[in-house]
Amino acid sequence: MVPVSRHLHVIREGETPYMIRVAFATNDGETVNEHFGSARSFSIYGVTTDRCDLLSVAEFTLDSSEEDRLQARIEFLSGCAAVYSYACGAAAIRRLIAKGIQPIRVSEEASITDLLKALQREIERGPGSWLAKAIARQQLLLKSPPGYSEADSWEE
Repeated sequence: MVPVSRHLHVIREGETPYMIRVAFATNDGETVNEHFGSARSFSIYGVTTDRCDLLSVAEFTLDSSEEDRLQARIEFLSGCAAVYSYACGAAAIRRLIAKGIQPIRVSEEASITDLLKALQREIERGPGSWLAKAIARQQLLLKSPPGYSEADSWEE
């Protein structure tokens, strides 16, 4: 069976160049209330210093293998700088980091609105190390030609 059961993508006129995209493991769209590996749904937001927009929501089936579940979730989160959940297993953490996605553990029932506001404040005041790297990576991908991947880059 296909791991994604429903996927909503919000289309906006004149796409906003978001500084960063982040995801939340949530089943109600308001709080972080899911463990990453068993989350039934994720919401992705685009964030700038003055706005946060819902970009995408996916709901997943739970009747697939653990490997399929992780793969489907990580594929959905492609392009996100971070994912917030109340727990995340070691295998998932390794795979997220390998894809450039920072797993962030928060208390269960943490408000998504509050977390987005805190992220905006951090961006405005000067982001910490993981966030500064994530913003730089997102800006590089925005300026790159179609089909470009971070794996295509090199350092001299």
